[in-house]
Amino acid sequence: MAAKESTTQDGDPVDHLRRGWDLHVEFGISHPTAYVLTYGPGREGRPSPAYTASYRHLVAAVERTARVGRLQLPVEAAARMVRAGGVGVTLTLIAMPPEERDPAMSVRMREMVLSAITTDDPPAFMSAAPSAASHAVPCSLPPRRPCSANGSLDSPAGRASPSRCDSE
Repeated sequence: MAAKESTTQDGDPVDHLRRGWDLHVEFGISHPTAYVLTYGPGREGRPSPAYTASYRHLVAAVERTARVGRLQLPVEAAARMVRAGGVGVTLTLIAMPPEERDPAMSVRMREMVLSAITTDDPPAFMSAAPSAASHAVPCSLPPRRPCSANGSLDSPAGRASPSRCDSE
């Protein structure tokens, strides 16, 4: 956890999520007993204090991603996806004999999750260089649409378009 907190919050917030994922998996592989006690089954509905602190850190990182316009889901839904993917891949790797572990599995899972929750580039109106068009930003945003309770857009295609969600 201390290593995660020491990572810089400057720069690309999606890269920050990548570093956090990698540190999370590295911790689990290096400290499997502590990891399983913190993130493993048996704590139904009652997360450990370490789990709670780690999740708060993750939500803050996802919020930074949202603030720069790179998140395509509500913060809570995106954070839950990152947590589910990170914990799942880490527990899977821990359960495997070390000689059978495929370190690329974590990278592939990380990139799949990040591609599901983030966009490649922030919208033009969020760039650091203001332009004449920046004054028209409110008119150029797509209308907000309601989200369902699980954070997905209420449409047959789910997130088929980068529309904004009222629960953000």
